[in-house]
Amino acid sequence: LTEASFRPGSDSYAYDNPWPKLNGGRFDWLFGDGWRRPLAKDQGAKMRREWIWFGRVSHDEHKDWLKFHQTTFLLFTVLTTWVTCWIMFARPDWPMGREWALREAHLEIARREKAGLPLISPDLIPR
Repeated sequence: LTEASFRPGSDSYAYDNPWPKLNGGRFDWLFGDGWRRPLAKDQGAKMRREWIWFGRVSHDEHKDWLKFHQTTFLLFTVLTTWVTCWIMFARPDWPMGREWALREAHLEIARREKAGLPLISPDLIPR
């Protein structure tokens, strides 16, 4: 590989670049070369000696990276969508209970009308 083919973000950059600090990426100050996407075996991957393990697959760097990012994307996407929908449409009437009281009042009115009782019981307030 020639020196001109080493570009930040290119697939071969993190593996074969003999001078990584000359054309470093944004996160080199924090991770060195460890933050770059690892290559799959069919892309000519080499296991790096000190790669960042995401806790998924201990024997294959690319599978570990892929499994972690798929899981994280799915988890955050699903959770964000679910929480947003819950807050907007299905959140319980807590802590005030105003909507619950209104629904309960309508149910009680319907029950009293069906039973032929007055809407407000005369026994509610003592005379």
